[in-house]
Amino acid sequence: MKTLSDLPLSWERINCTQPHFLTIPLRTNKINWFSLAEIPESWDFKPALKEMRKISPDGIVIRGCSKEISNFLSAHQFQCIQIATEAILDLYKDHFSKKTLRLLVKRGIRHGKIKEIYYNEENFNKVLKLKRDSPHGSKPQLKYLFRTEFEAQTRCFVFENNNFNWLAAITISKINSNKYQTEMMVRSTNAPIGIMEALIHSIFYQLKQENYRFWSLGEVPFTGISGNNIKLKEKLIKYSAPLFIYAYNYKTLYAFKNKFDPEWQKIYLCGYPSITYRTLWDIFIKSNFLKLVLFPKGN
Repeated sequence: MKTLSDLPLSWERINCTQPHFLTIPLRTNKINWFSLAEIPESWDFKPALKEMRKISPDGIVIRGCSKEISNFLSAHQFQCIQIATEAILDLYKDHFSKKTLRLLVKRGIRHGKIKEIYYNEENFNKVLKLKRDSPHGSKPQLKYLFRTEFEAQTRCFVFENNNFNWLAAITISKINSNKYQTEMMVRSTNAPIGIMEALIHSIFYQLKQENYRFWSLGEVPFTGISGNNIKLKEKLIKYSAPLFIYAYNYKTLYAFKNKFDPEWQKIYLCGYPSITYRTLWDIFIKSNFLKLVLFPKGN
């Protein structure tokens, strides 16, 4: 039987014996949104689904699903709709061949050095301060969509300037033996041009040296929903997205990730026994997206 080594976005594999799920109850009767998860290294997605059914037999919602996982869940009576695209870097390929990108990396690296830091209270607080000092630090923060803090089981790389101040940070988590995914990307408001590009360049070659094959730069919501057979709820997501761009500029995020010439893969929201409009609204609220739309500049 074919294994499913992939995981939904921001689920990760760690050294544990039993899975741990962050479940968010939705107002729809007895349905739980399985937001984040830590899965044992030896498990694939199939036993994880069995555990979810035990926890929430009446209803399950999972977001951040790849096409492979979406197809598997569809065969198990889940309804799936596309909500985003994900930027995948193949570590065997040259994603820095563009002259403009190479110049940005070179420009950024002049301002300091990049290093991996380890989890402790001091580093946690320094990353938290960097996040608060970022251009979006005063805005309402999204929740449950990805890992929004430096955690003990994640890896963190920082850009440190010559005065030992941190200008940017990226946290990553492990999906499987071949792949890492980006969780949080944050930079100081005053970070010079090229800092993030230099940081991504350094992490790319570090993971390549460690013999990983893929690195996900993460998703861009609302993008890539196209075709002749898109569903009504997918049309709702696609055509309502521009109304929220003042609060969440997904086009700028897409342009930033696209400069690395990634492979863009479709990302799905999957729900059992269905995905209702109430489910979409609940996630809109629970993820803090509604608060971001209402207070785009903060409280």
